[in-house]
Amino acid sequence: MIRQSGILLPVFSLPSPWAIGDIGARARNFVDWLAAAGQNCWQMLPLTCTKEILGNSPYDSISAFACSPLLISIEDLAEEELISNKEISSLNRVSSGRVDYSAAKKIKMPLLKKAFQRFMSRTNTDPLYRFWEGQSWWLDDFSLFSAISCRMGDDRWNTWPSSLKIRDKVALDTVRTEEKDHILFTVFIQYEAFTQIQRLRKHSLDRGIQLIGDLPIYVSYESADVWSHPEMFQLDRDLTPKAVAGVPPDYFSSTGQRWGNPLYRWDYAKGMEFHWWLKRIAHSLQLYDMTRLDHFRGFLEYWAIPYTEKTAIYGRWEEGPGDSFFSALEKNFPSMPFLAENLGIITPDITRAMKKYDLPGMLVLLFAFDESMPRNPYILHNHEPRNIVYTGTHDNNTVRGWFDDEGSPQDKERVSRYMNMPFTRDNAATVLTRMALMSVAERAVIPLQDYLNIGGEGRINKPSTLEGNWQWMAEEKALTEDLASSLHSLMKTYGRL
Repeated sequence: MIRQSGILLPVFSLPSPWAIGDIGARARNFVDWLAAAGQNCWQMLPLTCTKEILGNSPYDSISAFACSPLLISIEDLAEEELISNKEISSLNRVSSGRVDYSAAKKIKMPLLKKAFQRFMSRTNTDPLYRFWEGQSWWLDDFSLFSAISCRMGDDRWNTWPSSLKIRDKVALDTVRTEEKDHILFTVFIQYEAFTQIQRLRKHSLDRGIQLIGDLPIYVSYESADVWSHPEMFQLDRDLTPKAVAGVPPDYFSSTGQRWGNPLYRWDYAKGMEFHWWLKRIAHSLQLYDMTRLDHFRGFLEYWAIPYTEKTAIYGRWEEGPGDSFFSALEKNFPSMPFLAENLGIITPDITRAMKKYDLPGMLVLLFAFDESMPRNPYILHNHEPRNIVYTGTHDNNTVRGWFDDEGSPQDKERVSRYMNMPFTRDNAATVLTRMALMSVAERAVIPLQDYLNIGGEGRINKPSTLEGNWQWMAEEKALTEDLASSLHSLMKTYGRL
């Protein structure tokens, strides 16, 4: 019987003096710590480019494929002799203890430009051009999109001049000629990010750690993907969305969540044999060993909200691609290295699809202690092995934060009665963590904050809000040998080594 464990931690939350975590040496050091702690996997959030105006959400990116330049390691650039140690030592370190995207941009973008200039001055630049050729199916459009956005001072492509908005060939060729340096710089950034991620993946495999990535189901309207492939989305003649994505009222919000992403034309995708989707998923599996399929329900049915509605209340369910999509996945990726994000209302068709394609789902203990507890699918005695159990996810509060701010007295009393022990602010995270580890679920993945017993200040994201999210950063001193040894012992106790 498989019994494994891992930690949920966004890359941006790794400790760093440069205002944000990175995919280089700091990520590799964390992998070493995971191995010492008896872990088998590291689950991370998307590595995509973020926008400050959208709250820096990695689920609302300008590209479904491009990695954020802010996650590139400047120490790795120094190893490649693309920047100097003197240049690094002259930088002002950031000590706020929170991710600061603006500060990270000020630190890293000038260094990336220097690294680019030095790389291009080398006699052998073939690796970059080979990378570009292999990724041209998305990178050509993204690099051009980036160049036009910079020229326009705005990446809202629907406000660009008509010739650029509708992708007139002559207009685009002119930009390619005039902005060739910017385009090549954008390609270099992605080449460097890909190189560092591949180094991280190899290091992780060598240390016995699987990387679990995250594939957002939707892309941002203001993205290179929608601009370059408007035919794939439900847009009107003016290229304005007809309806947008979200979910109806639920645990997180009484008015639902209006995400605002354009919806797919699944009939078109099916007619194209899901070509773009298969390429996108193959791209993800170049970076990770396993990929979480975000909002799994959306592949079966999706909540369509009229574009003019301000909330998600007045949407309606529409049919998704279902079996035709999953069959295409199974044909192209026979090992089906996917995790279904099946949170929320679990309908019979979701359960059937997961069983048919042997996909593990997610069990979140923070959802287990309402009045339906004896029958609740998230409570320990109802768990099934082919799942991954969590105390919470990036969309939840930490366990201690839940105890302080969200759990009702009745919820807490149910935990105490279930475990036949006092349930207090100080032991809440330990109690739920041990519940996860004792579960029959094949994997237990715990947010690092719960092992550190951090309160609500450690929350990653509060759905339906724009401010204050995606900023928690672990302290350097938190990842100690003592904690690793303690976790290693715990994994041994619960048979998860």
